[in-house]
Amino acid sequence: MGSLMYLTTIRPDMKFVVSLISRYMSNPTELHMEAAKRILRYLRGTTDFGVFYKKGGKGELNVYTDSDYAGDQEDRKSTSGYVFLFSSGAVSWSSKKQPIVTLSTTEAEFITAASCACQVVWLRRIFEMLGEKQDRPTIVHCDSSSAIKLAKNPVMHERSKHIDIRFHFLRDLIKAGTVEMVHCNSQEQIADVMTKPLKLDAFVKLKALVSNRGSLLFTPQVPIRPAPNPKVPELGSEPWFLHLPMRVTRPPHPHSLQALQERPTPRRGRCREHHRRQRIDQAFELLRLMALKGLELNLISYNVVINGLCREGRMNETSQVL
Repeated sequence: MGSLMYLTTIRPDMKFVVSLISRYMSNPTELHMEAAKRILRYLRGTTDFGVFYKKGGKGELNVYTDSDYAGDQEDRKSTSGYVFLFSSGAVSWSSKKQPIVTLSTTEAEFITAASCACQVVWLRRIFEMLGEKQDRPTIVHCDSSSAIKLAKNPVMHERSKHIDIRFHFLRDLIKAGTVEMVHCNSQEQIADVMTKPLKLDAFVKLKALVSNRGSLLFTPQVPIRPAPNPKVPELGSEPWFLHLPMRVTRPPHPHSLQALQERPTPRRGRCREHHRRQRIDQAFELLRLMALKGLELNLISYNVVINGLCREGRMNETSQVL
C-alpha cells in the first residue's frame, strides 16, 4: 500500500482510488484485496502514462475544485478533490475525505474550495520564490453556483452559520484579490477524477486534460501484449486493459491445499487394480527383453505374467510370451 501511495505523486489518475482503499488498511477484506489487484492490473497496462509539461506554456495557475456529497457509506462524509494546473500540466492534486459531515452539496463544495484556497496561498509563495510571481488572482473553477455565491457573500445567514469559522478563510482571500472563483460546467470539471468513480469516456477525457496530452490512453510503440485473439472482437481505439474482468480466475496449483481438497479420493479397490496391472505390464516387458537377449527366464515372473494376461483376456500378448 505504501508503494501505491508513493506512486500517486506522479500519477494523478490513481489518487482517488488509492485514497479510497487506504481507508481500510487497518482491517482489509477480500473485496479490498480484489480492488488492490485491479489497481495493479491497471498499472500494468498504463506504464507509459505521465504528466507532460510543454515549454513556454501559460505561466498562470489554474485551479479546479470539486466534491461529491456523502460518498462514504459508513460515516456519510464527502470527498474533496482539487487539481492545480501550471503550463497546462498538473503540478498539485489531492483527494481527501472531509473532516466533518456536510448538510448540503453547497456546504461540501464550499469546504472543498476553502481547503483549496490554503493550497493556493502556499503555491503562490513557492512560485514567487522561483521567480514566477502570480500578479493576477488565481482562478478557481467550481461547478457549484451556490458555493460561489456563498463564498462571495460576506453576510452570515441561517444556512451557513453552522459552518466552522476556519472555512470562511476563503472569503478573506476573495476580498483581498488573491483568489477568484469562476463557474465551470460539470463536463469540464477536471477535479471530478479526484472525487468519485467515473464512466470510461469521462475518465479518459479528464485524464487527458490533467496530463496535457491529446490522449492519455495512447498506444505505445512497443506492443504490451501478443497478437490479438481472432475470437475476441476488436475494441477500437480503447486499450485492452480497461476491459479486463474484475477478477481473473486461475486454476489452483496442483500441490496447493485447494487442489488437494478438490481432488477426488480414489477407492482402495481401484488403486489395487491399477497397481496389479502395472506389475503385470512390468513383468511382461521384463520377460520380453530377457527372451530377446536369450537369457534364462524366471519361472515365478513367467507364471505371474501368464496368469495375469489370461485373467484379463489379453490372449495376443499371452501367445507372445509362450
